Amino acid sequence: MAQPSSIHNLSRLIASNIDIINLFYRGNNLPPPSLDVGAPAEPSILQPIEIQEATRVAIEAAEKLRSLLLGPTKLLQDDYSRNISLHAIIRLRIHKSFHPHHTASFESIATHIGMPTSQVRRILRHAMNHNLFKEPMPGIVIHSALTEHLYYDSFLECWVECLADVILPSIFTTASVLGLYPNPSEQNRRTMFQAMGANIVTRAAVSAGTHLLRRQRVAEFVYPLIGSKTFDDDILLVYYDWNCPTFRRIVEVGVSQGDVSIRLARRFPCLNFFVQTHPLTIETVIRKLPRDLSGRVNIMGHELFRAQPIIADIYYFRCIFHSWGDNRCIEILRNLIPSLHPGARLLIHEICVPKPDTPVNITEERRVRAMDMTMLMLFDGQERDEDGWEGLFEKADADFKFDGILTPPGSKLSLIMATWIGTRRMSNSSTPIDLIVDRFLPLEEQEVHASTSSDRSRSPESEEMGGAPT
Repeated sequence: MAQPSSIHNLSRLIASNIDIINLFYRGNNLPPPSLDVGAPAEPSILQPIEIQEATRVAIEAAEKLRSLLLGPTKLLQDDYSRNISLHAIIRLRIHKSFHPHHTASFESIATHIGMPTSQVRRILRHAMNHNLFKEPMPGIVIHSALTEHLYYDSFLECWVECLADVILPSIFTTASVLGLYPNPSEQNRRTMFQAMGANIVTRAAVSAGTHLLRRQRVAEFVYPLIGSKTFDDDILLVYYDWNCPTFRRIVEVGVSQGDVSIRLARRFPCLNFFVQTHPLTIETVIRKLPRDLSGRVNIMGHELFRAQPIIADIYYFRCIFHSWGDNRCIEILRNLIPSLHPGARLLIHEICVPKPDTPVNITEERRVRAMDMTMLMLFDGQERDEDGWEGLFEKADADFKFDGILTPPGSKLSLIMATWIGTRRMSNSSTPIDLIVDRFLPLEEQEVHASTSSDRSRSPESEEMGGAPT
């Protein structure tokens, strides 16, 4: 049982950090935090780091104090019903039934959505207990900040819709699959989780309808889980030495949209890039490529479980390995070997789970553990700690040298680094490098390249680097 001093200390911690936050708001003539219409969606984003930290500490202490005061039984029985009314609001489009700056009656909302008034009143009065809509006077409904942002923000709307329609139902099947197939190496287990993951992506696309913007927003919800959502780009640019004189060619491997390569190409004009994406999405990625970079950023189709055809200095992966179990990750690494030359680097941009003895705040710990469970649920994948990452390289090949992990301050992702210290190991199954390079040269250079490549004898340097222009 918690001692009174623990409760007292938590209350003092909350009060001291709230004082810091209040002082910031008053000193900058800012309105205090609110859940009324007009309140910012995420006020902490624009705040100084010290205010963000005070906010985090106050929230975590308040949650802990609440848990202690509720006790184990009530905590386990805590309100499960919020998603019922939230799902109804989204599915019935109640948040779109009237403008955020207008008022409405239960009757007018019921008429708008075609439902009996008694049912609308019942749903909304439940929702109001969770800050969804308000009833400032009997029978009159106004928006809250939450429903206002649902009204305007199509990304938030799709996120909530996918959460209710897709993610939550899948949560309850995860334990059943684990019970049937407890061993991570069982193929049937992987197959079932893959089916769940594919079902989530499919249902998310269906729920988005045909509206292009909404489909893009659903992709922003689903694809962070499988690797194409971009974040931490600025940290990647700053914390890795892309100016190394031995770097000439970078390959961005996986289900990539090319965003990282495009930003790096703008920043470092001496580098050339290959963006490898799934063959089914290649046309979409090509359309996104700025014309002025078409000679330095080349788009090609490639599948992770085929031999890597491009010889390069850095192979960059973003949120790829967490979608797979250890055996398949080892296979991805081994598929690089035919194209690796001594000194070739691997740069993996993913979550690194902190070890139990590592100081980390509750908010960050929850985020990382939640992603780990999400990858299990969707793909039978996992997030890894430092030992797990090092173990992948050791099992893949003794010539992979693990260079450690860098987690920049404030970054959600870490840079997992390795170097190939072995020699070139040619593979008869590898696709000829020169043919691949030729396919993805800028159009104006293809005829010149085609006329000269058959007549010239390739130098050792062009053989090593694949014959691509630098």
